[in-house]
Amino acid sequence: MKVLLLIVFLVLFLGPLRRPLLRTARFSIPAMVGFVIGLGIVLFATCGLGVPSGVIILIGTLAGLVMACLFGAEIKRWCDQVFGPRQQQRPQRRPRQQPRG
Repeated sequence: MKVLLLIVFLVLFLGPLRRPLLRTARFSIPAMVGFVIGLGIVLFATCGLGVPSGVIILIGTLAGLVMACLFGAEIKRWCDQVFGPRQQQRPQRRPRQQPRG
């Protein structure tokens, strides 16, 4: 599990998804933490109950998604309330060159 989390971390933060992920960091990073927490709670709760593994994966994924949405939205709301809404900075364009003639 630790190796899987390390691979996911490396792909997200060093790969091509880095910019879209960090652009919405106020939601996406807490959402990833919420997903891991929700999945962990379900795996811990159903570990010794004899539930089939397919059901555990399905319920764990759904609980992780719900927890991710709730946790991400709440942390984003808190960040916006404390630090103010994030202002979008657009990249500056170079002025067009007028054709000579």
